Parts: sequence; structure tokens; C-alpha cells
Amino acid sequence: MLLAGWVLLFNRTPELANPPLASWKKVRSYDTAWLCEAGRRDEARDLAKDAPKNGPAESATSLGPLLRYRCERSERLERR
Repeated sequence: MLLAGWVLLFNRTPELANPPLASWKKVRSYDTAWLCEAGRRDEARDLAKDAPKNGPAESATSLGPLLRYRCERSERLERR
């Protein structure tokens, strides 16, 4: 069985709901999808806490910041 690493990505353009994969910024790498999703929730929580400082572009709800992050298999990023 081939095991792949996972990468947490950040959407730098919040006005685009699903920008091309090449425009996402790599935040960090994880060994498993579960760890990546845990990191995604942590990053989104921190982004939500900073939302009042960042202005109205950031949503005050937890869903807005959560959608700014995504986990992808590292193999998928290597193909681009």
C-alpha cells in the first residue's frame, strides 16, 4: 500500500470560492489526512479570531475561514 503525505493549503483570494490549485499557498505538510484536517480546523479557528482585525473581508463565522483552507494529497500537487 502506498502512503501519501497531505498538504494544507490556504486560499489567498477569498473572493474566489474555488480558485485554481496553483494559486493556493502551501501552509504545512502532514503524514495523514486526519492530521491535515485537524490542522485545517486549527488554522481556521485562528483566522476567525483575527477576523475583526482583518476587516469585513473575513467572515466572523467559523465557516468562512474554514473554506479558506483545504487539504490535498501531496501527489496531486506534484502533478501540476
